[in-house]
Amino acid sequence: MDCENQFSDIFDNMFNGLLIVEIETGKDGNPYNHKFTYANKVSEKLTGLKPEDIIGKSSKDLNLNWPGELLNRLYQVTKDGNPIEYERFNDFAGKYFQTQVFSPAANQLVFVFDDITERKNAETELIAAKEKAEKSEMRFKAISEQAMEGIALATMEGNYVFVNPAFCKMTGYTEKELLEMNVFDIAILDGEATAFQQIKDNKKGPTVTTRRKLTCKDRSVSYADINGKWIHIKNEEYILGVIRDVTDQIKSEKELIAAKEQAEEG
Repeated sequence: MDCENQFSDIFDNMFNGLLIVEIETGKDGNPYNHKFTYANKVSEKLTGLKPEDIIGKSSKDLNLNWPGELLNRLYQVTKDGNPIEYERFNDFAGKYFQTQVFSPAANQLVFVFDDITERKNAETELIAAKEKAEKSEMRFKAISEQAMEGIALATMEGNYVFVNPAFCKMTGYTEKELLEMNVFDIAILDGEATAFQQIKDNKKGPTVTTRRKLTCKDRSVSYADINGKWIHIKNEEYILGVIRDVTDQIKSEKELIAAKEQAEEG
């Protein structure tokens, strides 16, 4: 078996497609055309073009339209010998290819390429999902910043990771201070099982509603009705709390009860 056949056997058993192109230049040394001189069997599998249909023909003959910018880069490889790598969607094959190009001899280019369509599609889906999540996050932030009710997001350990302005105003703490605090630094437990624990024990259960006393930054105590629920964001578990300040309501109720008792005594 001669050397050329040995190389052909090696190339045909590669995992990548391989094409060899000869650059044709004019008397001025500038390239004016090129032709394929070799194609391995894998290239047929990846592109659908049989080696016998490629060899001796140029991209123009095969209607393989390469952008002018790419052609210039390819011709530059033959001049300076520096290899290049690029990703490109091939309209003919309907696939994305990752291609490495080098020049082993004068006016010769070798293309080693692989089908990366699945990877590119996955990347596109990931980017779309990320953009969708970012838009949802922006909407959530915009709405929560304008909400009159407090909104807080905490880890399963109770550490705050998000608080809106209404909750900051309600407690007297700044956003920065709250994000360094835990739910139980504020909520006053009255000895009974906490709603927080109920949510953790029954993650996919209904919203848990509870009334809590909250310790504010100035050490005053306020009352709040809290709707808490387990949620799942970006593969992480959180507890979302929507908090309504009912301190004035509780105060009015107590004053009403006191007035009623006083009237009954009189």
